[in-house]
Amino acid sequence: MKEDASQSQTLGNCYFIAGLVAFAEDRDRLDKVFVIKEANNAGIYAFNLYLRGKPIIVTIDDRIAFKQGATSTQTVPLFADIGVDGALWAPLLEKAWAKLNGNYERTAAGWQHEALRVVSGAPSYDYLTSKYEADEIWELLDEADRKNYIMGAGTAGTGDHALKNSVGLSQSHAYSVIGAYALKDGRGNIVEKLLLLRNPWGFETYSGPYSDNDSRWTQGANLQYPADFRTQVPYENKDQGVFFIDMDTFKASFLYFLVQYHRADWVVNYYEVLEDDGRLHKFFFDVGYTQDMHVAADTYDPRMYPYGCKDQKVMAQMLVRKVGSTEKIAEKYFSDWIGFGHVFIEDVPPGKYEIYVQYAWPADQPTVNDFTIRVYAPETFPIKDTSGAESRNTSHDFDLWDEVLREREEEKSLEDVSAQMISELKAVVENPALKGDYTYVDEGWYNEITGPVVVTNQITSAKETHNSRSLYIYSESQGTYDLSLQIAVKTKDMPKI
Repeated sequence: MKEDASQSQTLGNCYFIAGLVAFAEDRDRLDKVFVIKEANNAGIYAFNLYLRGKPIIVTIDDRIAFKQGATSTQTVPLFADIGVDGALWAPLLEKAWAKLNGNYERTAAGWQHEALRVVSGAPSYDYLTSKYEADEIWELLDEADRKNYIMGAGTAGTGDHALKNSVGLSQSHAYSVIGAYALKDGRGNIVEKLLLLRNPWGFETYSGPYSDNDSRWTQGANLQYPADFRTQVPYENKDQGVFFIDMDTFKASFLYFLVQYHRADWVVNYYEVLEDDGRLHKFFFDVGYTQDMHVAADTYDPRMYPYGCKDQKVMAQMLVRKVGSTEKIAEKYFSDWIGFGHVFIEDVPPGKYEIYVQYAWPADQPTVNDFTIRVYAPETFPIKDTSGAESRNTSHDFDLWDEVLREREEEKSLEDVSAQMISELKAVVENPALKGDYTYVDEGWYNEITGPVVVTNQITSAKETHNSRSLYIYSESQGTYDLSLQIAVKTKDMPKI
C-alpha cells in the first residue's frame, strides 16, 4: 500500500497523507473505512469515518481535480496522486477530509493525529523525542510495530519544506513510520536499531546513515558481522520515498513521534452532547470484566471552522472514577486546540463508573458547543447520562459490504438459472415433444413456480392469474422472453428444470 498514496506539491497536507499511508499498512483496516469499494455508475463513494469521536458515514462523488502535467497532453491529479496500480483510495479519502473541513484549502498543514482521528476511533498520542533516549524511542516504536499500531513522526521547522537538515530531511514535514528493525551480528547480538520511514512525497531526500547506498549496509568484512545487513530487513533500492534511519539520527532530526493505539477487536462507545450550556456533566458506564480502555472527550477540529471564526481555545476538564468512591482513577485538563483530550486507563475492574466533563465555552466567540464522550475499549456498553438516556447507536456496520457481495453472488446465480431456463424454453419451442412441465398458452411457453401471481400475457396483453411466484415466458412469435418477476424467488428455492 506504500506506493498507493503520494502528496502533491499543490497542497501542504503531508500530515494527512503520511497518516493515511501508515493506517493503510494493514489492508483490513483500510477496507473497513470504505463502505463502497468499487467504481460504480452512480459515481458515489461512502466512507466509515469519525467526527467528534462519533461514527459517521461520509459520501462524496468520484470527481477528482486534475491539472496539466509535464506536457500539453498530460494531465495529473491536482492533489493526492493516484497509485501506481491505479488505486484511488488516497485522493478519495483526501476529498472526504476536505468535505468535512469545507474545502481543500482548509486541510493544509496539520498533525497526523488529525487524519488518524477521522479514519479510526482509536486514540493517538504524540511523544516529544527530546524527552526520550534513542533506545527508549526504538523500544516504544518496536512494541507498537509488533502490536500493529499506527505510527508516524514529524520534523521541527518554520513551515518551509524546502529547508532540509544535514541528512536531507525536510523541515516541518510529516513521515509515516512503517516498521522497527534490529540488525544483528553473526552471534545474534544487536548492533544497530533502525526505523523504516516513508516520505509522503513518494520520493527520497534522506542521505544519512543507512540510506540506500550507504556503505554501512555491507560493512561486515569479518566474522563478527554478516556480509550484508540488507538481508535482515525489507531493503529496496527504489526512489519511492521509503528509507531506513538509525535511532541517533532519528532523535536528532525529529521533533515528535506518534502512536495510534488502534486494535481491530476494540469498539467505540460514545455519548453525544449537542448545544452544551457549559454545565458540569456526569455520565455512567458499566464494565463487565477487567480491561484496559481509553476515555476521551471530543469536539470539532478547530480547522473545521471558517477562517476568522475560531481564534480562542476552549478549555475543558474530565475526571473518571468508580461510582461510590471519591478516588479518581483518571483526570485530564485540556483544550480543544487539537479537538480532543483523552486518558489511558489500565486494568479497569468490573463495576459501575462515572465520567465528569465540563467545557468552558467562550461567550464572545461563536463556537459550536457540541462534544462527544468516547470510551475505546474491548467491551461494548452504553454510556448514559443522569436521566438514564443514551445516544442512539450509529456504530459502523463493517459487514455491510460483505452483505452486498453476497447479494451479488445470489443475483449472479439467479442469472445463471435464468439462462438455463431460457435455453430450456428455446429447446421446447424448437421441439414441442420436449414440452414436459411447460404449458403452452397463446403461442408462449410458460414455466410456473408455486405461489399465485397476476401477470400480463405477453401476446394478448390480458391480465392473467397464475399459481406462480415467478413466471418465465418464451414467446415463439415475438422471439422475446420476460423475466421481470424473477426477483421474487431466491436461487436456492428454484426448482430443477
